[in-house]
Amino acid sequence: LAHRGRREPPPGREPSEMAGRPPLTGGALVLLALALLVAPTPSLALYTKTGDVVILTSDTFDEMVVKDDTYWMVEFYAPWCGHCQSLAPEYEKAAKELKAGGRAKLGAVDCDVEKDLCGTYAVKGFPTLMGFGADQKEKPETYSGARDASGIVSFIKEALGVKGGGEDKLAKRLTYADAYTFMHFEKTPKVILLTKGEKSVPSWFTSVAVKYKDGKKRHVIFAYAKHEDEPGVARNFGVTEFPAMVYVQSEKGDKGHHALITSEELGSKASANIKAAKAFVDKCKAGIGEDDKLKIPSFPQPRVPRKTADTKYKALSEDNINTDCFGSSKGICIIAVVDAPAGDEFKENVKMVDISKKYRNDPFNFVFVDANSQGDFIGAFGLTAKDVPKLVAVKTGKRNRYAVYDGDLEVKPASEFLDRILGGDMQFKNLASLPDFEPEYLRNQKGDDDTGDTSDGAVTPSEDAGEEVVE
Repeated sequence: LAHRGRREPPPGREPSEMAGRPPLTGGALVLLALALLVAPTPSLALYTKTGDVVILTSDTFDEMVVKDDTYWMVEFYAPWCGHCQSLAPEYEKAAKELKAGGRAKLGAVDCDVEKDLCGTYAVKGFPTLMGFGADQKEKPETYSGARDASGIVSFIKEALGVKGGGEDKLAKRLTYADAYTFMHFEKTPKVILLTKGEKSVPSWFTSVAVKYKDGKKRHVIFAYAKHEDEPGVARNFGVTEFPAMVYVQSEKGDKGHHALITSEELGSKASANIKAAKAFVDKCKAGIGEDDKLKIPSFPQPRVPRKTADTKYKALSEDNINTDCFGSSKGICIIAVVDAPAGDEFKENVKMVDISKKYRNDPFNFVFVDANSQGDFIGAFGLTAKDVPKLVAVKTGKRNRYAVYDGDLEVKPASEFLDRILGGDMQFKNLASLPDFEPEYLRNQKGDDDTGDTSDGAVTPSEDAGEEVVE
């Protein structure tokens, strides 16, 4: 290791510069090399401010991680640690993948710099990874899985209840068409979260759902419906403020009851959401009180496959308006506005039967309504009782629209109107809101309150004949 004899100066150095310096012996060189290997190096952070991994400090940790509703995974590391250095590119890769979904964030704490923060979370080795879920902010879960991007991503998705394809395992996405089957296919209690403005199911909701799962057995089945995509679900439950949560307990047949917790009762923070939602579900499981018990609203039943489609059409009523017209599984509701005070005994009925039979395999659902008793309802389409008969086509969904057929209610001209709809050549008008159907008991009540005045100014019997009117 050392030269014997006279020591030559390095190139570019004068002999005078070496004067007074004793040569290093072999043992001294070995000691110097060992010292350089074990000596701590200046702290070099493994992550940058421009990367997808968020650099966390004592000043930012509580605000960014603890008080945030988002799921966070945090790596506590030392920059000189070889395992930490190997993990860094995989951790960056996982952060980039999860950032795209917007439901989880990855952060890192340099324990050489943030000794107190690492002590707070009892970090004893490097790297230490912890998951801070919406309900785990005070007691994070330590990650002990594979130290690669795939393992980290899988762990976080599992914690959030997300399948590989983005579908939620703990809370499936619910459609209007599937609502009836979801609520009635088995007697296990159901919970439906109604959201608006959310890209996907909130993580706090899956945190609640996992509490009612024991292995593969679910004691409560969870689902969510986005109002933007499935407005009929919230409409049928009478929900206008979001988020809201519905507990459903089905009974024999399509009977059952439900209870509702409002947006205000759920709260505005994830921790409050979890606490309120769990208390609500536990209370409902123990038994919904009579004051809170509501009837399960009607939803379209699944259609039974047929070689020949159903050709019947119905009188519109408050019981079937949301299943056979607004929200019909057929897609477009065709309303015959007619003079039908005696049910289906109106002169255009035979024509309507023929029309519904002709279009039995097309996406139409046919109903009829009495114009005289549903003035407000038909008024939403710009019609009065004097305009009968008319056909109104109503399309519901993200936007509600309608079109009115002004011709004779005969099979051939009416078919031209329907064919234009099928061909995409029909101009629909916007419908600000779906009109309400006046129930029969309210119509009867109006009849009882009638004073005898008529629209044409005719005098009442008491004025005409001087007879006493007995009330």
